[in-house]
Amino acid sequence: MKPSEPLILLYDGHCPICQREIAWLRQRDTKQQIRFQNIQDENFDPAQYGVSKAALMAVIHAINSEGKLLKGLDVFIAVYTLVGLRWLTAPMRWRLTRPCLVVLYDWFARHRSTLAALFPAQSCHNHCAIFAGNISRKEGETDIKTYTIVPPDPITVQCYRDWE
Repeated sequence: MKPSEPLILLYDGHCPICQREIAWLRQRDTKQQIRFQNIQDENFDPAQYGVSKAALMAVIHAINSEGKLLKGLDVFIAVYTLVGLRWLTAPMRWRLTRPCLVVLYDWFARHRSTLAALFPAQSCHNHCAIFAGNISRKEGETDIKTYTIVPPDPITVQCYRDWE
């Protein structure tokens, strides 16, 4: 990997908390310095990074531009720095606070599925209009984006169209 290549952020696309964080990071990554890789994609092979899927599911991982595997807080330090939020990472780098934050993050990572249930997705009382599609700028590369619209009035018609 060359220094000019983007950081590869490996995330769990089935985790609602992860989905929200990735959506927020995508908005902030205006210089496109991060390549987002959903480890739940059917074609994803963790062996290419020398790590198991179980390890990737346990804590967040990234590959920096030098090809170094980052885990846990080091991923957040790298990613937040790239999106202009280095100041936010200061406590993660301080000698006295880092050990506590490592313990807190490890606890969070182990319990993220349970914690996600405490923050339900946007309510769809009037039903939702959901649109999904590949927004990748490179042919052959997949970057699926989903948009959910909650209408002011209930939707009474259901329609599904498979364009393939």
